Amino acid sequence: MKQHFNLGKKIRQLYVDTGFLGKRYSSAEIYVRSTDYNRTIISALSNMIGMYGWNHGASRKGLDYPDVEGWPDAYVPIAVHTIDRRKDYEVKKLIFQG
Repeated sequence: MKQHFNLGKKIRQLYVDTGFLGKRYSSAEIYVRSTDYNRTIISALSNMIGMYGWNHGASRKGLDYPDVEGWPDAYVPIAVHTIDRRKDYEVKKLIFQG
């Protein structure tokens, strides 16, 4: 998780800090997909937390994340999409081509 968190911070420097992507997470800009294994889903989440977690003050309470007691301040959850392993043809294609 630490490695993916740090990777997310590097990706933020390359794409967000340069203005290529917005400072706030937008599902219209980024689609996150993982293989259907807990390990890879957690890696994707860790990466996105490094990239957009606590967002350097750019997240808006009540709009980007809930304004409720107990919610981690400025944490915006980001969906990680998966496909059933048996139907994940992209991964199968990589395995057979590799």
